[in-house]
Amino acid sequence: MKHIITLSLLFIAVTNLVSCNKTDATPPVSKDYSASIKEKSWWGEITYTGKNTEYYSVYFKADGTLLWSQFSGDYPGHWAIKDKELTMTFDGNTVAIKATITDDDKLSNISDNTNSYEVNNGALLSNPNINLDNTTRVGEITPLHIQMIFMPGAKVEVQLAGVVSSNQAIYTRTAAGATLRFTAYYLVLGTSINFFGVITPTGEIRGTASGPNSDRPWYLLKL
Repeated sequence: MKHIITLSLLFIAVTNLVSCNKTDATPPVSKDYSASIKEKSWWGEITYTGKNTEYYSVYFKADGTLLWSQFSGDYPGHWAIKDKELTMTFDGNTVAIKATITDDDKLSNISDNTNSYEVNNGALLSNPNINLDNTTRVGEITPLHIQMIFMPGAKVEVQLAGVVSSNQAIYTRTAAGATLRFTAYYLVLGTSINFFGVITPTGEIRGTASGPNSDRPWYLLKL
């Protein structure tokens, strides 16, 4: 009898333990990686074969479309995400870019189906709408010193190696604000330079400009 009671108590204890474990067990909460994408801007570096590394920005709209911006132009497309795997496709070609979104909002395991270029990296732009008005920024367009004075009305004056641009260029920014694009004219040099840049989270601007012989990287730091 004593053994029967002991076994009965043991059975009840085990049953209660299993029951408690089933009740208290909470399934792990997975991160919603799409929240890092929808209505957000990302940026990174891209390298074409045999050329200098340049910069890109991509804005992911909530409706599943995107706008990819780089020196050569703005390219519409679509995006999709499954768990943490992101796929980007483009309306004008068959290129597909795939990547894994990390927990700290960066792109890893980046791959594409083209031999023309490589997407080197990518990261979330936490504050793409930095105001440029009434700021002066200095930097370099290899190997020349450059200074830009940004004014209200989306105007910018560009000093290149001490030579002031003949025009106050009107720059445009994408809807999300992450990029700017404009052309500066230099009558004394008999040339014009096209600028494209991405405004990074620190306020630094990095991009590509057309030079007399080749495209060159440039950057600006806020004074």
